[in-house]
Amino acid sequence: MTAPFKQRLSLLLLFLVFSMSSLLSQNIQAPKMRVSNLWADHLGNFYFLGSQGLIKTDDKGNEVGRFSRPDLGRPDAVNVYDPMRLLLHYRSFNQVIVLDNQLNLSEEELNLLDLGFIDVPCLALADASFLWLYDQVKDKVLKMDRRSKSIRSESLAITQILRKENQVIGLYSSINGFVLTTDMGLLSFDIMGNFIRFEELNKIGKAEWMGSQWLISNDEGWWILQENRGLIKVLEAQKHKDWTFTNGKIFLWTGKSLESLQIRL
Repeated sequence: MTAPFKQRLSLLLLFLVFSMSSLLSQNIQAPKMRVSNLWADHLGNFYFLGSQGLIKTDDKGNEVGRFSRPDLGRPDAVNVYDPMRLLLHYRSFNQVIVLDNQLNLSEEELNLLDLGFIDVPCLALADASFLWLYDQVKDKVLKMDRRSKSIRSESLAITQILRKENQVIGLYSSINGFVLTTDMGLLSFDIMGNFIRFEELNKIGKAEWMGSQWLISNDEGWWILQENRGLIKVLEAQKHKDWTFTNGKIFLWTGKSLESLQIRL
């Protein structure tokens, strides 16, 4: 093997290393507690849910707020789409809490049962005033005004769209609308609640908004949802307890440390 060929091969390998997704160390310290889930907002703040409640840290790992409601237990979902309005859903108690950026209560608590909703498995923030919620009884996603408690719009029945019985797993919002994950795949809707498309994908973990497109995980890895090309796999599966996305990186919680995956699109 000649020296010029070795040099070209080395440069090619170096290019591939930096072009592909790679595991990176990250100087972010997780809170000293048993962490079960994490999220990150688009400002780079992290939210850790664990034995001491919900703890918010900045991008250096410094704690900037915490919240706990022992009477309600641990929230089933935390929505950080809007860093100024965090949404906590306690499904067992049909309770919804909205926090400000310091993790203080910012609105009147909502009891969904008092509003006539018997079973709401998932919900998400729509904007400053509205809430998306999936009503299991109606099998529809409803857009509710949080102040007046009135329903402004509703989607078609999910079973009607899919033409099959299905199990809804999660609901995730963005500036463009929301996605609903089921055991059959991913349904996307516009900001008015109109159905756009369905993408088949098995064993979905969760979805997060990347600023211009969706990032979705399943047991095979991570996928992005592009408007014209559908689902495209961008990363192979990595061992982790939970994950989140911010500032161009996927952050993995391994159970002991926080690590990051740089993705190149």
